[in-house]
Amino acid sequence: MNHTADMKRCTRCVLPENFRNIRFDRHGVCNYCHNHDKHIGFFRRYALAEEMFLKQVQANRGKYRYDCAAGLSGGKDSCYMLYQLVRKYKLNVLAITTDNGWLEERARENIKKVVSDLGIDHVMLQLDPSQQCRLYKTAAVQCGWPCIACSFLGIVLVQRYCFDHKIPLCVHGRARSQMLRELSRFSHDSYLPYYGMIYRPYDFDAILGSVRAGRKQLEMIIGRLIPDERERQEFIQRHVIDPAACERERFAPQFVAYFLMEDYDRKKVLEFMESTVLGNQKMTKPDHSDCRASEAFMHIYKQAFGWSLLELEIAFDVRDGKISREEALERIRNEKAAFELPKESFDLVCARLDTNPRELLDGMEIARKNIEDYRRAKKIRNFFIPTFRV
Repeated sequence: MNHTADMKRCTRCVLPENFRNIRFDRHGVCNYCHNHDKHIGFFRRYALAEEMFLKQVQANRGKYRYDCAAGLSGGKDSCYMLYQLVRKYKLNVLAITTDNGWLEERARENIKKVVSDLGIDHVMLQLDPSQQCRLYKTAAVQCGWPCIACSFLGIVLVQRYCFDHKIPLCVHGRARSQMLRELSRFSHDSYLPYYGMIYRPYDFDAILGSVRAGRKQLEMIIGRLIPDERERQEFIQRHVIDPAACERERFAPQFVAYFLMEDYDRKKVLEFMESTVLGNQKMTKPDHSDCRASEAFMHIYKQAFGWSLLELEIAFDVRDGKISREEALERIRNEKAAFELPKESFDLVCARLDTNPRELLDGMEIARKNIEDYRRAKKIRNFFIPTFRV
């Protein structure tokens, strides 16, 4: 049952009244909407972002084996991005997939299709399976947010690979609603320090600064996901990019957000995916189609935090004029996985994480209490992060 159906929500977007430190003005509009209006123009400079990206490519062209690396999960956004990078921009791209253990078989087939169509090189990165299992279990049971392990592993493994193999740019295909859903100082988004880099020419010192800022963000997340000190230090030494090493070698890979160069059009991306990659077949699961555990992870997050990740993302889409408020509310009402235990997906997660439903459900309650204690202790206030400014 949807227990938040009758909850008070922002009269403009759809954020609920239990969202962290949400406040409403006399018209019922939330502070996140006002924050969005104040800063979103910074992220609508598509022509400037594209111009600077091409200059960044040109500054490094011919010096290294690849012009850039690009994340390829097999989902619609990353597949679309790869085709644009290769066919529109004529770049020599290395596709990188982080195998987090949850890839759908359909996603693997999509990856093979894209790589074959474009004739590009591809590598699959994976953490030690036992350590990967521990990371996800901690993220689920202690943090109530399994997906943070995905974004964390994606940035850590890819950034280190690009440094070791001297790939100057790494392009990711996160949608704008994923990147900009919460411009908050207390966000755990590992990519936050890098978004503003696309609006400036290639500058090693600026990139190094973003790597240093990113490392601080990563160390905070590592501290939560790897509680054992010895294991944590070994992980950092083996997998996390070292700003000191970047400075010695005068090289640091720069993360680039593709959908800061192009306004995100979900319908256009979906149609491209269905016609080009799927051979005119319909996508039965358009969102999070690359993840076998997405429904269970959404349920865990909802139970721990009190709101769903979908609500954050579509609240941004409403503010950004991509969908109407009524459409957003309908999508929330239809998000069964957030309110009803998705047994098949939940059982899969339990089996892969070597746990049982009772332990995971108890962990969700512990995570919820930890989150409430954290909110009270920090007295979180939402505001724009200075890191975005250039």
